[in-house]
Amino acid sequence: MKAAQAGYSCVALMGSTMSQTQENLLAEFFGHVIVMLDGDEAGRSAAQGIADRLRQVVYHVDVADLPDGVQPDQLSKEELQKLLDLIPALQ
Repeated sequence: MKAAQAGYSCVALMGSTMSQTQENLLAEFFGHVIVMLDGDEAGRSAAQGIADRLRQVVYHVDVADLPDGVQPDQLSKEELQKLLDLIPALQ
């Protein structure tokens, strides 16, 4: 929700898995996807797995790494923007 409020198109997952339907829709509608999950071991592992899957069907995939213990919904609009500014394709 914070990403949408900051002006980014986004898709939210419930937990840390991506369904085949979500993968298909992302591939159909987006050429660049940024995966951003929780800043913990489970979130980082899941983000990498999701990114690896998406790289098979989406032109450009990046992973946004959050600080330890931080969840995407805890970021302010400014913190989110600063984090996304680190992704070269968005500059």
